[in-house]
Amino acid sequence: MNLTKNKPTKFLFRKTFIIKVSIFLIFVFLIFIKFSPSNIANFNSVMSGCLSFSSISSSLIFGSFSFINYSDGKASEIVKSMNGNIKIMSRLLSSSAILFLVSIISLLELMLFKFNSVSFLSTLLTSLWLSLLLYGALCVFYIFDVIFYYLKLKKNVK
Repeated sequence: MNLTKNKPTKFLFRKTFIIKVSIFLIFVFLIFIKFSPSNIANFNSVMSGCLSFSSISSSLIFGSFSFINYSDGKASEIVKSMNGNIKIMSRLLSSSAILFLVSIISLLELMLFKFNSVSFLSTLLTSLWLSLLLYGALCVFYIFDVIFYYLKLKKNVK
Protein backbone atom coordinates (compact mmCIF):
# COMPACT_ATOMS: atom_id res chain seq x y z
CA MET A 1 0.00 0.00 0.00
CA ASN A 2 1.49 3.29 -1.08
CA LEU A 3 0.43 5.97 1.37
CA THR A 4 2.68 8.62 -0.14
CA LYS A 5 0.21 9.13 -2.99
CA ASN A 6 -2.90 9.35 -0.76
CA LYS A 7 -2.19 12.80 0.64
CA PRO A 8 -0.54 15.08 -1.92
CA THR A 9 0.96 18.40 -0.96
CA LYS A 10 -1.60 20.31 -3.05
CA PHE A 11 -4.41 18.95 -0.89
CA LEU A 12 -2.61 20.00 2.29
CA PHE A 13 -2.05 23.48 0.83
CA ARG A 14 -5.71 23.81 -0.12
CA LYS A 15 -6.74 22.63 3.33
CA THR A 16 -4.61 25.24 5.12
CA PHE A 17 -5.65 27.95 2.64
CA ILE A 18 -9.33 27.23 3.28
CA ILE A 19 -8.74 27.34 7.04
CA LYS A 20 -6.93 30.70 6.81
CA VAL A 21 -9.64 32.24 4.63
CA SER A 22 -12.34 30.91 6.99
CA ILE A 23 -10.58 32.39 10.03
CA PHE A 24 -10.27 35.74 8.26
CA LEU A 25 -13.98 35.69 7.40
CA ILE A 26 -14.82 34.86 11.02
CA PHE A 27 -12.66 37.81 12.13
CA VAL A 28 -14.47 40.17 9.74
CA PHE A 29 -17.86 38.80 10.83
CA LEU A 30 -17.02 39.30 14.52
CA ILE A 31 -16.04 42.91 13.85
CA PHE A 32 -19.22 43.40 11.81
CA ILE A 33 -21.45 42.17 14.66
CA LYS A 34 -19.34 44.18 17.14
CA PHE A 35 -18.32 41.24 19.30
CA SER A 36 -16.83 42.81 22.42
CA PRO A 37 -16.03 41.85 26.03
CA SER A 38 -19.59 42.74 26.99
CA ASN A 39 -20.77 39.75 24.90
CA ILE A 40 -18.75 37.29 27.00
CA ALA A 41 -20.25 36.14 30.27
CA ASN A 42 -17.58 35.95 33.02
CA PHE A 43 -15.13 37.88 30.85
CA ASN A 44 -12.30 37.91 33.41
CA SER A 45 -12.60 34.17 34.08
CA VAL A 46 -12.67 33.34 30.38
CA MET A 47 -9.62 35.50 29.67
CA SER A 48 -7.71 34.06 32.64
CA GLY A 49 -8.54 30.52 31.56
CA CYS A 50 -7.57 31.23 27.96
CA LEU A 51 -4.32 32.83 29.10
CA SER A 52 -3.46 29.74 31.13
CA PHE A 53 -4.51 27.30 28.41
CA SER A 54 -2.68 29.03 25.57
CA SER A 55 0.47 29.53 27.66
CA ILE A 56 0.58 25.88 28.65
CA SER A 57 -0.24 24.76 25.09
CA SER A 58 2.47 26.89 23.52
CA SER A 59 5.06 25.66 26.01
CA LEU A 60 4.07 22.02 25.39
CA ILE A 61 4.33 22.58 21.65
CA PHE A 62 7.76 24.15 22.08
CA GLY A 63 8.75 21.14 24.17
CA SER A 64 7.58 18.72 21.49
CA PHE A 65 10.39 19.83 19.17
CA SER A 66 12.69 17.49 21.06
CA PHE A 67 10.43 14.49 20.42
CA ILE A 68 10.54 14.56 16.61
CA ASN A 69 11.89 11.19 15.55
CA TYR A 70 15.00 11.23 13.36
CA SER A 71 15.71 7.52 13.63
CA ASP A 72 17.11 5.52 10.75
CA GLY A 73 14.81 3.23 8.87
CA LYS A 74 12.67 2.96 5.78
CA ALA A 75 9.75 4.93 7.21
CA SER A 76 12.06 7.71 8.37
CA GLU A 77 13.58 7.93 4.88
CA ILE A 78 10.10 8.21 3.32
CA VAL A 79 9.10 10.94 5.78
CA LYS A 80 12.31 12.86 5.05
CA SER A 81 11.90 12.40 1.29
CA MET A 82 8.42 13.92 1.55
CA ASN A 83 9.83 16.76 3.72
CA GLY A 84 7.56 15.52 6.51
CA ASN A 85 9.95 16.50 9.25
CA ILE A 86 10.06 20.06 7.89
CA LYS A 87 6.26 20.16 7.61
CA ILE A 88 5.83 19.02 11.21
CA MET A 89 8.45 21.50 12.46
CA SER A 90 6.89 24.42 10.57
CA ARG A 91 3.42 23.53 11.88
CA LEU A 92 4.73 23.26 15.43
CA LEU A 93 6.42 26.62 15.14
CA SER A 94 3.41 28.39 13.61
CA SER A 95 0.94 26.95 16.11
CA SER A 96 3.15 27.85 19.07
CA ALA A 97 3.48 31.40 17.71
CA ILE A 98 -0.30 31.68 17.28
CA LEU A 99 -0.98 30.39 20.78
CA PHE A 100 1.67 32.75 22.17
CA LEU A 101 -0.15 35.64 20.46
CA VAL A 102 -3.42 34.45 22.02
CA SER A 103 -1.70 34.59 25.42
CA ILE A 104 -0.50 38.14 24.81
CA ILE A 105 -3.90 39.31 23.58
CA SER A 106 -5.62 37.68 26.56
CA LEU A 107 -3.24 39.46 28.90
CA LEU A 108 -3.80 42.78 27.12
CA GLU A 109 -7.55 42.38 27.30
CA LEU A 110 -7.41 41.60 31.01
CA MET A 111 -5.29 44.70 31.66
CA LEU A 112 -7.02 47.16 29.30
CA PHE A 113 -10.73 46.38 29.29
CA LYS A 114 -13.49 45.84 31.76
CA PHE A 115 -16.21 43.24 31.23
CA ASN A 116 -18.68 45.88 29.97
CA SER A 117 -16.35 47.55 27.45
CA VAL A 118 -17.82 48.17 23.99
CA SER A 119 -15.16 50.39 22.36
CA PHE A 120 -13.86 49.75 18.86
CA LEU A 121 -10.45 48.72 20.19
CA SER A 122 -12.02 46.19 22.54
CA THR A 123 -14.14 44.85 19.67
CA LEU A 124 -11.08 44.59 17.44
CA LEU A 125 -8.93 42.84 20.06
CA THR A 126 -11.71 40.48 21.14
CA SER A 127 -12.41 39.52 17.52
CA LEU A 128 -8.72 39.00 16.88
CA TRP A 129 -8.41 36.97 20.09
CA LEU A 130 -11.28 34.63 19.19
CA SER A 131 -10.12 34.22 15.59
CA LEU A 132 -6.55 33.41 16.63
CA LEU A 133 -7.80 31.03 19.32
CA LEU A 134 -9.81 29.12 16.71
CA TYR A 135 -6.87 29.13 14.31
CA GLY A 136 -4.51 27.89 17.03
CA ALA A 137 -6.87 25.04 17.89
CA LEU A 138 -7.16 24.10 14.21
CA CYS A 139 -3.35 24.20 13.87
CA VAL A 140 -3.01 21.79 16.77
CA PHE A 141 -5.54 19.43 15.16
CA TYR A 142 -3.65 19.74 11.88
CA ILE A 143 -0.42 18.77 13.66
CA PHE A 144 -2.16 15.68 15.06
CA ASP A 145 -3.39 14.87 11.55
CA VAL A 146 0.11 15.09 10.06
CA ILE A 147 1.69 13.11 12.91
CA PHE A 148 -0.95 10.35 12.72
CA TYR A 149 -0.45 10.20 8.96
CA TYR A 150 3.28 9.62 9.36
CA LEU A 151 2.70 7.11 12.16
CA LYS A 152 0.35 5.21 9.86
CA LEU A 153 2.98 5.40 7.15
CA LYS A 154 5.64 4.07 9.52
CA LYS A 155 3.34 1.22 10.61
CA ASN A 156 2.60 0.18 7.01
CA VAL A 157 6.25 0.32 5.92
CA LYS A 158 7.47 -2.17 8.53
